[in-house]
Amino acid sequence: MQRRSVRETELVFTTRALAAMSLQLLTGFPSAEAAASITDGQDDQGIDAIGCSPSAPDLWLVQAKWSEQGKARFGVEGALKLLHGLRQLDNRDFDRFNRRVRQHADRVRDILESPNAGCTSS
Repeated sequence: MQRRSVRETELVFTTRALAAMSLQLLTGFPSAEAAASITDGQDDQGIDAIGCSPSAPDLWLVQAKWSEQGKARFGVEGALKLLHGLRQLDNRDFDRFNRRVRQHADRVRDILESPNAGCTSS
């Protein structure tokens, strides 16, 4: 396994922090729960964080990009990767995801199969 440079490590940390903060703002989760919801990493299929409501059929999926210059872009490649990941979630095909995503599999499955689940965007 190749080690990351200090700069790369800081970028990964900051991107994950942005995803956690976004999830915290969207859901009201405490910071520890938002941090535990990070799925970013190899085989995340474009999904950097997953928030599952414990009491309602609500599911939040976060894709974060960070740039020190404020120029991060969500390009075609990233969009296609995320779309593929969303299709895998919709098909309940969790075996291609990393362990961080798979730890949410039961709750994601329950939410997606709930007749009360809705779809909104922020």
